[in-house]
Amino acid sequence: MAIEGRDPHSVGAEPPDWAGPGANALRFKHRAMACDFEFYFYDEQMNDAQQAAEAAFEEIDRLEALLSYFKPTSNVSRLNVSPAGEPVVFHPDAFDCLVLAKEISELTGGAYDPTVGPLLGDREPWDFDEKETGERWAPPGVGGVPHVGVALLALNAELCAAARMTDGVRVDLGSIGKGAAIDAAAAVLRDWGVGSAMLVAGRSTMMPIGLPPSRDAWRMRLRDPQDEATLIDTVALEAGAISASSVVGDGHVLDPRTGEAVGEVRGAWAVAPGAAESDALATAFMVLDDEAAERLVELREHAGAFRVDRTGEGRAFGAWASLRDDVEGP
Repeated sequence: MAIEGRDPHSVGAEPPDWAGPGANALRFKHRAMACDFEFYFYDEQMNDAQQAAEAAFEEIDRLEALLSYFKPTSNVSRLNVSPAGEPVVFHPDAFDCLVLAKEISELTGGAYDPTVGPLLGDREPWDFDEKETGERWAPPGVGGVPHVGVALLALNAELCAAARMTDGVRVDLGSIGKGAAIDAAAAVLRDWGVGSAMLVAGRSTMMPIGLPPSRDAWRMRLRDPQDEATLIDTVALEAGAISASSVVGDGHVLDPRTGEAVGEVRGAWAVAPGAAESDALATAFMVLDDEAAERLVELREHAGAFRVDRTGEGRAFGAWASLRDDVEGP
């Protein structure tokens, strides 16, 4: 699902116009977490851009090694094979990601849930490329969710440790991991002095650094998940992050609370101060009904969302309206 319609595999393509007409960018690309991470730098006088990008990509790889659902040495994998009740010590960065995932799961009433693993069979959620296959994998015979729910996770902040309260619980941070990687990469790039940039993960999560050279905000065009030629909405983003989640083709999204497929919403976008949070919220907005979505943005005042249903009708929630109102200029 694209936020800005373009070919993610075309390395030589002109940068999107979110920074304004004629803005020149240095583009860097790296493959991790089964998606393309792309950086667009707009600092014309930056001499060490290549080194900065490489340092940020190394940080992304480090986080992938900690968070991966499949890598047997990752913190997540060690937790998933640990005996029930036995704490597993996490790296602080991985633990912070798990804490945020648990917090958002509780906030959304389980519409986003990092313990969704039992619903996903033996395949990692990010271990597919919908651009190449055109299909979203779904597990056969899902029925009931006896091992799903963050109440089945015990976290110990003092020890930086987590434990499964029962066998069968499987943690999966795939719906928040790309955003966490973007947050970490942005911190590295700021340390390197990057002042104007756009960071992109898998065409579904984006975070700016600073402002574009010729605008007072980044222009974000949202495309229909079923037809990227169709413009859904346009917003102006000065800071924070924006993430998207969607149904691809005839696929569906599973509601972690029931294990059932939901099909009323075909695309959702969320904005939040951090990319990990916007990543998780976009997933939640795919399954929440309108009333629950309104309650969520009331509780999370800095967050906003926009989503499109199967008929093409769109609705904005929370902070989204103010972002839309700020759009000006070419």
